[in-house]
Amino acid sequence: MENTAFIIAADDAMIRYSVKEYFPRVLEKEGEDSTKTIDYNQFSEKYLEKLIQVPMHIPRIGIAEAEMYVLLLMIESKLGETEELIGLANAVIKKLSRPWALEPLTSEEIKRVAGEKYESVIENVKIAKSIDKILAENTNGNPRNIKRFLNMLLLRTEIAHNRGFDELKMPVLAKMMLAEQYNYDFYKAIASELREDGTCPAFDLVSESEEKTEDNATDTGTESETSETSTEQSTKPESVKPEYRNKDFKKKLDEEAIKAWMGTEPSLEGVDLRPYYFACTEKEDFFFSSQEERLREIIQAVRGGKFTAGSRNEQIKKLENPDAKYVFNVVSQSM
Repeated sequence: MENTAFIIAADDAMIRYSVKEYFPRVLEKEGEDSTKTIDYNQFSEKYLEKLIQVPMHIPRIGIAEAEMYVLLLMIESKLGETEELIGLANAVIKKLSRPWALEPLTSEEIKRVAGEKYESVIENVKIAKSIDKILAENTNGNPRNIKRFLNMLLLRTEIAHNRGFDELKMPVLAKMMLAEQYNYDFYKAIASELREDGTCPAFDLVSESEEKTEDNATDTGTESETSETSTEQSTKPESVKPEYRNKDFKKKLDEEAIKAWMGTEPSLEGVDLRPYYFACTEKEDFFFSSQEERLREIIQAVRGGKFTAGSRNEQIKKLENPDAKYVFNVVSQSM
C-alpha cells in the first residue's frame, strides 16, 4: 500500500527470546558433508531486521520527567479533561523542550494556570510532590507502572470511603502503598509492630529526631531565652526507646531506602494505620494475622482459668514484654 507505514510497538528483548525458544538448537550443520554451521542465535537479529525496517528506540523518561507526570496525573484525577489541565500540560511540554535544564512545575505556575480551581487540587499536588521521587525511582520512569500505582491509589481511596473508612486520608494511604509496593517485607513488619491503638512506635522516634534538629537549629537566642528553654526541657519526660517484637525490624529502620521513605510527608506519628491495612487487603489480611492471631491461643488459655493457662505456661514465660502487656490488657478488659 502506498503512503502507508505500520507502527509496531514491540519489546525487542522479548522477540529475541521468543525466536531462540522457537529454534532451540544453537548450532547445526547445513549438510551431512558440509563443515558450514548455522548459528541460530543470529536468527533473532535477522528476524528483527526484516520485521522492523526503521527501528526507533524510545528511552525511558528521567526522574524529573516522571515527577511531572505524577503531578499531572494527580491533578487530572481532580480536574478531569478541562482547559486548566490542558494549560498545565502545555506548561510541562514547554519545560520539556529544554530537558538539560528541566525545572519542576512550581506551585505559583500551577496556581496561575489553574485559576479558581487551584484550591480543589492543592491536596493532590501535595500528595504528588510527596511520592513523586520514590515512585519515579522505583518504577525506573516507566509511565505505565506510574499510572497503575496512581490508579490503584485512587481506587482504594474511593472503595475505603464507600466502606465507611472516613478517617482514611489519601496522603497517608499513598505513603503506605509506597512501602507495600517497593519494600513489602518492611510493610508486613510494620503490621506486626502496631500498638493496640494502631500506631507504630517507630514513627514516634522520627518525629522526636526532627524536633531535636529544629531545636538545635533555633538554639541562637539570648541567655534568658536559653535558660527558659533549658528549664522547659528539664520538665519534659525523657523519651523511652520502644521495644520491637521483631528484632530485625530495628535493622530495617537503619536502611537508607527506609529512612528516605520515613522522611517523606505526611508524618505517621500517632496515626492509626489499621484502616490502611484493611484498605490494602487484596493480598493478605495483615491486621488479624499479626499480633492478635499469634497470641489468640494464649489469650484463650488465660481466659479459661488456671488449669488451661497452666497448659500454656512455657509459652507464657517466653512472651516478650510488648506481647505480655498486650495479653494482659486484652484479658483484663474482658474481666
